Amino acid sequence: MLRRSRFLAYLYGLHAHADQTGLIRSRDGCGDIADSLARASFSSLTDGGRFFAAALVAGVVAERQPGHYALVTAVTPDWEAASAVLTSTDLGSAAA
Repeated sequence: MLRRSRFLAYLYGLHAHADQTGLIRSRDGCGDIADSLARASFSSLTDGGRFFAAALVAGVVAERQPGHYALVTAVTPDWEAASAVLTSTDLGSAAA
């Protein structure tokens, strides 16, 4: 599921929006991050939200402060959990 989705492109977009400490910020400082990340991964805002939730569950993104997210170094990301989130929230799946 992860290879067939745009999840990897979304992770690259997260990396591009992160500063040196890992905090995810808008590139220009004033734009909408969700929209910018969705465009970077060639996906919709809905899919962008799914991808962000999957990254949180996998452990590669963490909420450092309320509303402030950062990339984290995960020794063993939980890709199975990320795949389960994407499968369960897929609009085309029977589970959704």
